Amino acid sequence: MRQHRHRQPDGKGHFTIIGAMAELESSLISERAEAGMQAAKEEGTHVGPPPTPDETIQEIERLAGETDLSIRKIKKALKESRRPATRM
Repeated sequence: MRQHRHRQPDGKGHFTIIGAMAELESSLISERAEAGMQAAKEEGTHVGPPPTPDETIQEIERLAGETDLSIRKIKKALKESRRPATRM
Protein backbone atom coordinates (compact mmCIF):
# COMPACT_ATOMS: atom_id res chain seq x y z
CA MET A 1 0.00 0.00 0.00
CA ARG A 2 1.33 3.41 -0.94
CA GLN A 3 1.68 5.89 1.90
CA HIS A 4 1.09 9.61 1.70
CA ARG A 5 4.42 11.32 2.16
CA HIS A 6 3.27 14.95 2.43
CA ARG A 7 4.39 15.09 6.07
CA GLN A 8 7.88 13.76 5.44
CA PRO A 9 10.68 16.10 4.30
CA ASP A 10 10.88 14.82 0.72
CA GLY A 11 7.07 14.94 0.38
CA LYS A 12 7.03 18.52 1.70
CA GLY A 13 9.68 19.40 -0.85
CA HIS A 14 7.62 17.93 -3.68
CA PHE A 15 4.50 19.83 -2.60
CA THR A 16 6.51 23.05 -2.29
CA ILE A 17 7.87 22.66 -5.83
CA ILE A 18 4.46 21.77 -7.27
CA GLY A 19 2.92 24.79 -5.51
CA ALA A 20 5.63 27.11 -6.84
CA MET A 21 5.15 25.81 -10.39
CA ALA A 22 1.37 26.30 -10.13
CA GLU A 23 1.89 29.87 -8.91
CA LEU A 24 4.34 30.55 -11.77
CA GLU A 25 1.88 29.17 -14.34
CA SER A 26 -0.92 31.31 -12.93
CA SER A 27 1.26 34.42 -13.12
CA LEU A 28 2.27 33.67 -16.71
CA ILE A 29 -1.36 33.19 -17.75
CA SER A 30 -2.30 36.52 -16.15
CA GLU A 31 0.58 38.30 -17.88
CA ARG A 32 -0.35 36.86 -21.29
CA ALA A 33 -4.01 37.77 -20.84
CA GLU A 34 -3.12 41.33 -19.82
CA ALA A 35 -0.69 41.66 -22.76
CA GLY A 36 -3.36 40.39 -25.15
CA MET A 37 -5.94 42.88 -23.88
CA GLN A 38 -3.41 45.72 -24.10
CA ALA A 39 -2.50 44.75 -27.68
CA ALA A 40 -6.18 44.61 -28.65
CA LYS A 41 -6.74 48.02 -27.06
CA GLU A 42 -3.79 49.51 -28.98
CA GLU A 43 -5.26 48.13 -32.23
CA GLY A 44 -8.54 49.85 -31.43
CA THR A 45 -10.44 46.65 -30.69
CA HIS A 46 -13.16 46.92 -28.04
CA VAL A 47 -12.18 45.02 -24.89
CA GLY A 48 -14.93 44.06 -22.45
CA PRO A 49 -18.67 43.60 -22.55
CA PRO A 50 -20.66 45.36 -25.24
CA PRO A 51 -22.02 48.81 -24.32
CA THR A 52 -25.61 49.20 -23.18
CA PRO A 53 -27.78 50.21 -26.17
CA ASP A 54 -28.91 53.87 -26.26
CA GLU A 55 -32.58 52.82 -26.29
CA THR A 56 -32.11 50.85 -23.08
CA ILE A 57 -30.33 53.77 -21.39
CA GLN A 58 -33.16 56.12 -22.38
CA GLU A 59 -35.75 53.67 -21.00
CA ILE A 60 -33.77 53.31 -17.75
CA GLU A 61 -33.55 57.10 -17.39
CA ARG A 62 -37.28 57.46 -18.08
CA LEU A 63 -38.23 54.81 -15.51
CA ALA A 64 -35.77 56.22 -12.96
CA GLY A 65 -37.52 59.58 -13.19
CA GLU A 66 -41.05 58.14 -13.08
CA THR A 67 -40.66 55.41 -10.43
CA ASP A 68 -38.96 54.80 -7.09
CA LEU A 69 -37.12 51.76 -8.48
CA SER A 70 -33.32 51.55 -8.34
CA ILE A 71 -31.30 51.30 -11.55
CA ARG A 72 -30.60 47.64 -10.77
CA LYS A 73 -34.30 46.84 -10.36
CA ILE A 74 -35.15 48.75 -13.53
CA LYS A 75 -32.53 46.86 -15.50
CA LYS A 76 -33.82 43.58 -14.06
CA ALA A 77 -37.34 44.56 -15.09
CA LEU A 78 -36.00 45.29 -18.59
CA LYS A 79 -34.22 41.90 -18.51
CA GLU A 80 -30.81 43.52 -18.93
CA SER A 81 -27.66 41.85 -17.68
CA ARG A 82 -26.38 42.64 -14.19
CA ARG A 83 -23.42 44.65 -15.47
CA PRO A 84 -23.59 48.34 -14.57
CA ALA A 85 -25.20 50.89 -16.87
CA THR A 86 -21.90 52.66 -17.40
CA ARG A 87 -22.89 55.14 -20.11
CA MET A 88 -25.40 57.05 -18.03
